[in-house]
Amino acid sequence: MTTIGEQVNLAAQWKHELVARVGSSGVFERSPRLRELLIYLCEQAIQNRLADLKEQAIGRRVFGRAPDYSTGEDNIVRVEVRHLRKRLEEYFAGQGKSEPVVIVIHRGGYVPEFEARGMPPSLAPAGSEPEPAPGRRWGIPAGRRA
Repeated sequence: MTTIGEQVNLAAQWKHELVARVGSSGVFERSPRLRELLIYLCEQAIQNRLADLKEQAIGRRVFGRAPDYSTGEDNIVRVEVRHLRKRLEEYFAGQGKSEPVVIVIHRGGYVPEFEARGMPPSLAPAGSEPEPAPGRRWGIPAGRRA
């Protein structure tokens, strides 16, 4: 019998492996900046560091912006996350079409979610990964959606 801690560790390990497969795919081959963004966003979500998934923090940590840069004047994060969403869709429609779980970054936010393909996580095949708490999706605590 596995403990809840072991299940959480297995889920985190499984997510890290998925992120590594996506990041090393041909879709990201010539886009090291998008790969870095993907890895950063997913790592923060897996570690539940949601404060680091705000536009200002992403701009500083991934794109080297000054701590006081204006997100209103410099939209690098919004632009690059939009490109990242397209690349994720491309990967999961092509090379990753057999992945049982997809990585989605919904519009209006920067928190990646790990969603079972075509079904809610609670209906995912047994053993694919532990279920999130009721009413939650992977990577986002209840009430914290952007």
